[in-house]
Amino acid sequence: MKSVHGADLDTLDTTMDTMDNQDNGQSISEKVTIPVAAKALKVSTKTVQRYIEKGLITKVKEGTRVYVHIDEVRALLNGQPKIDKSPRVQEKDRITVDRTHYDSLLVRLGQLEASQQLLLEYKGNLQARDKELSETKSELDQAKTTISKARQELQGLLKVKQDAEAKAVTLLDQQKALEARERELRELKAENERLKRLKWWERLFGRK
Repeated sequence: MKSVHGADLDTLDTTMDTMDNQDNGQSISEKVTIPVAAKALKVSTKTVQRYIEKGLITKVKEGTRVYVHIDEVRALLNGQPKIDKSPRVQEKDRITVDRTHYDSLLVRLGQLEASQQLLLEYKGNLQARDKELSETKSELDQAKTTISKARQELQGLLKVKQDAEAKAVTLLDQQKALEARERELRELKAENERLKRLKWWERLFGRK
């Protein structure tokens, strides 16, 4: 980078003053247009564009007008170009948004964040509800298991009762048969005793 004499700095300052006067009274002392920078640096505007692409100076776009920082132009004039270690933002990636649209975007962002918070709360409620339903289902499964065991025990008791009733019927029949047999034995014993009291001819010819 070639060094520029102090006269060039004066040219830059004079050109800046001219730009200040032509900008409807609005000072742009911190930045100048590319043609002004090119005039101060005694290079073409294309060279200034190459400086911008290399990151030696920064391009600032305001609406349809493009500027560069004067401090960086001064650094080039003094032979001390800016060392930019940060990633460069290409102009095609730079988006200019008017204030009204920017404010509406902020409002929309706030609404989206509020909606996201509501969704997170709703998700938390759903997870809590799912947990409650899972616990209730577990309790129902345990109750079903208990009822199933109780039903099995009841069926076992009914089987025991049926077996006991069947045995009771069998014992009753056996008791009736035993009582009938005992009556027969008593009748036979009584007949035997009666026969013993008869004389032999009475037993032979029968008692008259």
